[in-house]
Amino acid sequence: MENKFITPVLEAYELDTKEDMLFEILPRDYNTPAMFADIKDIPNLPDKMKVTIFGYIDSFEIKRLNGRKALSQIKAKLYKDGTNIHLHWTTTSAKAKAMLYGLKMKAPKDTLIQVSGKIASYETASGYLFKYIDQPMLNNIENNESNARLIVPEPIYKLKTKSKITSLNIQNAFRELYKNIDSLEREKMLPKIIEEKLKMTSLDNAIAYTHGLKAIPIEKFQDFLETDIFRRRILIEKIWKIMYENFHSKQSKSENNDMYVSEEIIKTIQFILNRLEFKLTNDQKKAVWGLLNTFANKKSSKNLVFGDVGSGKTMVSLIIAFVLAKVLKEQIVIMTPTSILAKQHYEEAVEIIGDLVNVEIIHSKTKKKEKDTIQKKLDSGEPTILYGTSSVNGMNYKNLKTIFVDEEQKFGVSDKEKLHKKYNTHIVYMTATPIPRTLASSMYSDFNIFKIEEKPAMQKPRITKVIHKLDINEIEFIKSKLREGEQILVIVPAISSNDLISSAHAEKKYKELFPEFKLDKINGRMKPENIEKTTEKFMSGDIDILVATTMVDSGFSNKNLSFVFIENAERFGIAQMHQIRGRVGRGDKQGYCYLIPASTQLKEKTQDRLNSLVESENGFELSMKDIELRGSGDLAGTEQSGSEVNLLEWVNEVEIMNKYLKGESIE
Repeated sequence: MENKFITPVLEAYELDTKEDMLFEILPRDYNTPAMFADIKDIPNLPDKMKVTIFGYIDSFEIKRLNGRKALSQIKAKLYKDGTNIHLHWTTTSAKAKAMLYGLKMKAPKDTLIQVSGKIASYETASGYLFKYIDQPMLNNIENNESNARLIVPEPIYKLKTKSKITSLNIQNAFRELYKNIDSLEREKMLPKIIEEKLKMTSLDNAIAYTHGLKAIPIEKFQDFLETDIFRRRILIEKIWKIMYENFHSKQSKSENNDMYVSEEIIKTIQFILNRLEFKLTNDQKKAVWGLLNTFANKKSSKNLVFGDVGSGKTMVSLIIAFVLAKVLKEQIVIMTPTSILAKQHYEEAVEIIGDLVNVEIIHSKTKKKEKDTIQKKLDSGEPTILYGTSSVNGMNYKNLKTIFVDEEQKFGVSDKEKLHKKYNTHIVYMTATPIPRTLASSMYSDFNIFKIEEKPAMQKPRITKVIHKLDINEIEFIKSKLREGEQILVIVPAISSNDLISSAHAEKKYKELFPEFKLDKINGRMKPENIEKTTEKFMSGDIDILVATTMVDSGFSNKNLSFVFIENAERFGIAQMHQIRGRVGRGDKQGYCYLIPASTQLKEKTQDRLNSLVESENGFELSMKDIELRGSGDLAGTEQSGSEVNLLEWVNEVEIMNKYLKGESIE
C-alpha cells in the first residue's frame, strides 16, 4: 500500500495508524450538490452557474500555462450520449502531478463520473464561445447507465488550522484506505459475531458511504443526511477499541507512597480551601481525596472524572496540581482543547496560587523566547503547573508525574496520551459527557472513576425561556444588566448550513435591539488569530455582545456572561443546547438562556425538545430525553458530531461487548 494520501493526513492530525484515522476523522457535514443538468444543456446555461452532470472520462492531459511558469492546467473531456464538455483545473506546477494522481483515482476509465462545478467560458479567435466546467469536483459512480440518478455526497471535514490538508486530501486518503481495506489490523477490530449480533452494516460499507466513496440514489440522499447507520458503525469500532485496550491493559504496579496522603498534604489542602471564595461540594472533595489515594497506591494510573457542565471539575484539577507542586515538588500538565480555555484556567490559577508555585502556559502562539524560558525551568526540575493545548506535548519534562486532560473527548488518541505513555504518569481525563457509572465502568474497565453530581453552592439555577421575540420590559432589563458590565452571547447555526438566521442577520438584529452597546462576531471562516483576538476582547469586557457559531459550545468560561440567545433553536440537539447554556451564570450572577426558534409553528417533538431544557438542568436527564425524542435514526442538530461519542446511545452495544470480552455468551 503506497499511502500517498494517508501518510500526510496522519502527520497533519498527529495520528499513529490507519485505524486511528478511521476512528478520529469523520465528516462534520456534507456539501449539497448543485443543480442537475445534462451535458447537452451546458451551452445554454449562464457562466458561474453551479451544476452537477454525469459522464465518462477517457484521459487527462497536463500542460504548463504559457507565460505562467508557476501554473499548470489539467484538462479532460467528459462525454455521454454523443455529447461532451471540457473540464479544466488550474493549479501550481508544483502541485499539478499530485492533483492529477488524485483526479485519476476519482475517475477511473469506463466508470460513470459525477462532476460538480461552475460553468465558465472564453471566446476563441474565431469568435466561438467555448464553454467548460471550471475546477470541478469528481466522484466515481460504480454503477451502470441505468442507475444514473445517483449522487455521491461530498464530505466536509474539520481541518487542522496550520495544515495545508484539504477535505479533498482527506477524502482521497479514505479512498486509498478503502481500496486497500485488507491492510487494516482486523484481529483487533470489532469481531464479526458482534457486528452480526448488533445487526450493523459492514465496516467496508460504512467507510465507503460515510466518506463519499459510494453513490446513493438521489431520492434517498435526504435519508442519508438524516440517519447515521454508517457513522454509528465507525463509532462502534472506536468504542470497541477503547474497551479492548482497557480490558487487555496491564494494571499499574502498587507503590504505597504515603507522601500523597501525608499530614502536610492535608494541611496544604486546608490552606488552599481557605483561599477560595466558595466551598467545595462533597463530590469535589471525594474526587480530590480519591485521586490522591489512587496516586498513593500506584506508580501510574488512568482516571476518569465526569460531571455535568459547571460542576467544578476544573477546580479539582487546580487543587490537586497545587498540592503536588507545592508539597511533592512535582511537575503537572493540565491540557485543554483550545488556547482560549487554557488562558482562562491559567489566569484563574495565577490569581489563586500564582504567588505560591510556578504556573506557566504554552500554546501555538507562545513565542520561542517564552518557550525556551519555560523549558529551562522544566529541565531544572522546578515544580511547575503547566497549562496549555496539545502544544504541551512538544516540551520535555524532568519530573512530570500527573496529567489532566480537560474536555478529553475533544482530543485525538495520540494527543491526549503522548506524555502519559512517554513518562509513565498518572493521567486524569475530565469530561462533561453524561455517563451512568455502570456504563463508565464497562467502557473504562482499567480506570478509577469519579463522578461529580453536585453543583457549586454559589451557582444559581439558570433561567431558560422559549421566546419568539423580546418584549420591551425584557429589553430594558437586559440593557440595565449590560450597563453593569454583564454580557450577551448569541449563538447561530454553523455558516455551512442553510439556516434562516445567519451570522449577518443575527448581527443586524442585535445591533437594532441594543444599539448603544459594542457587538462583534466570531465564526469558523475567520482566521484563528482573529477569533482569538475577538474572544479575548469579549473576555476582558471590551465587547458587550458576541455573535458566534457553535464553536463555543464548550471550553468557554466568562464570569460576566449572563445571557445567551440560541437562534434557530429547533436546529440544535438538546445536549448541544445544554452545553451552550452552560456558558452563562458561571459565577455568582444569574444566568439566562433564551431559545429562539425560527418559526412559531413547531412540530410537537421540537416543542418537547425545547420545553425539556426549560424544565431541567440535569445533563443526564436531558441526554436521555434527547435520545428518546430523536429516536435511533435522527442526528442531533444540523452539524455532525465528528468522532465524539454520546455513550448513553450505546448502552446495549457496550453491554454486549463487555460480555464478549469477559467470555460470556452474547446469544
